[in-house]
Amino acid sequence: ASFFTRVGVLTFILLMGLHLMKERTRIAVERGQAALMKKMAYTDGLTELANRAAFHLKEDEIRRKRPDCTIIQLDINFLKKVNDVYGHAEGDRHIIGAARIIRDSFDGIGICYRTGGDEFIVVAQGCGEADIVKALENMENAVSAYNDAEDPPVPLQIAYGYASLSNQSDVLEETEKLADQRMYEKKKLMKAHSGQ
Repeated sequence: ASFFTRVGVLTFILLMGLHLMKERTRIAVERGQAALMKKMAYTDGLTELANRAAFHLKEDEIRRKRPDCTIIQLDINFLKKVNDVYGHAEGDRHIIGAARIIRDSFDGIGICYRTGGDEFIVVAQGCGEADIVKALENMENAVSAYNDAEDPPVPLQIAYGYASLSNQSDVLEETEKLADQRMYEKKKLMKAHSGQ
């Protein structure tokens, strides 16, 4: 009887161990799937930057916490021409190149979002205007280097404008609108100088 009791207890322990291992594996798989689904929900598939949904979450956070921050609006010039004349594969190459340049230029001071086809926004926190100006200079230098190295049929141009949300009375929407206006002014100047 004691032999069968021991075998029974040992079998029970083994079965419980197998059940616990199976349950832990199931939980780990579910957590991994949940993390992947969250990443997919908030990541742009083409550029791997944060997407518009992620930006809306950031806007909600800014409205709640009211941090000092700078909104940088960015837009690729002549993307429609690239798509129409050279095809969408070339247009995607332009978008991917621009996304990498923007991300690298603002690394450490801001989060980059792709909010539309050729539209990007950076939310920079914990830095001053000198840091923003330096990041934009880095971006312009990187665009020149990209055009030299990649020789795209239409040179890459990224227009930009920025505005700061710096106190409790500032309104996020007005700051975004001002940054957007400044970006369109820059876009007009860039297009006028390019002669395209």
